[in-house]
Amino acid sequence: MIACLRSLSVLGLVGLLAACASSPSSNLGELPRTPQANIEQLLQQAGESQPEQAALLRLSAADLAYQQRDIGRAAGILEQVPLDNLKPAQQIYASTLAAELALARDKPKAALQALSHPSLERLGELPVEQQVRSQLARATAL
Repeated sequence: MIACLRSLSVLGLVGLLAACASSPSSNLGELPRTPQANIEQLLQQAGESQPEQAALLRLSAADLAYQQRDIGRAAGILEQVPLDNLKPAQQIYASTLAAELALARDKPKAALQALSHPSLERLGELPVEQQVRSQLARATAL
């Protein structure tokens, strides 16, 4: 009897660990990754890719331009990304980047408008780094 309960306990624990280890199924989409390429390479790859992958590459290129303080170029690249065709995580990423670019141009109202996109209702489902980045942009705009 005790051996049976022990086996059942172990089986339950294994099931719990497996459930915790698996990632939840979500339709949020993936965030752009930090690229190992430069802006030109990313844009060239985007031109040769399928639309969904091209959008991710352009988001990465725009973010890289922003990190390099090339605000005009970042904004130009971001304009090429069709926000409505992106998955929610990518929309949040793009909206946050648009807000950061608006703040860099000293336009807090435009930043708040960018951060009012409906996809930001799901911000809490994204990694903490993205949550912090989005909330920092919001706080700066206020």
